[in-house]
Amino acid sequence: MSIEKLVKEYSQKLAEASTQQQNKDVSRLSTEYLTEVSKLKNVEVEIAQALSKIVSEPCMDNRNLWILAAQLHPSGLYFDYANAMLMSDDVCIWHEGIIELAQLTKDSRYIESLEELLSKDLQYDTDKAVAVRALEAIAEIGTPEAVDILKRNLASPFEQIREEAEIMLDSLSESD
Repeated sequence: MSIEKLVKEYSQKLAEASTQQQNKDVSRLSTEYLTEVSKLKNVEVEIAQALSKIVSEPCMDNRNLWILAAQLHPSGLYFDYANAMLMSDDVCIWHEGIIELAQLTKDSRYIESLEELLSKDLQYDTDKAVAVRALEAIAEIGTPEAVDILKRNLASPFEQIREEAEIMLDSLSESD
């Protein structure tokens, strides 16, 4: 089965289960989807094409299923599209999912965009959870530039970011 067919199939199944408010089914179907996607081979080009479409149509159906697929099949092919999504203010973009992708790849090209998220005022991120998640990804990438960013954010105007920067720096120094 192609990944596109799998995404469409599970999108329909998940939408139906969600409409009927069957949380157990949604959880089971989500796990099932992840298992099926992880079995697929050579899907990176198709995923990259879907991510490209999300950049131009941020609210397209199935977008989060495609982002999950990208997480299961991380590739440098996604960088330009994922980076564009990180920089988007669109409320349809699942920033945390893209941050997870950056963290999984440990691709230092993401650092600049992740750092920008630390000061970005996303409409839906009132508790700065996206920014904290971006800081965690920066720490995971772990380059000297990433360490400098963590140190600079010890003076962030946001308490959550200051606290996370301290935790991440402590964690990095313990692993040395």
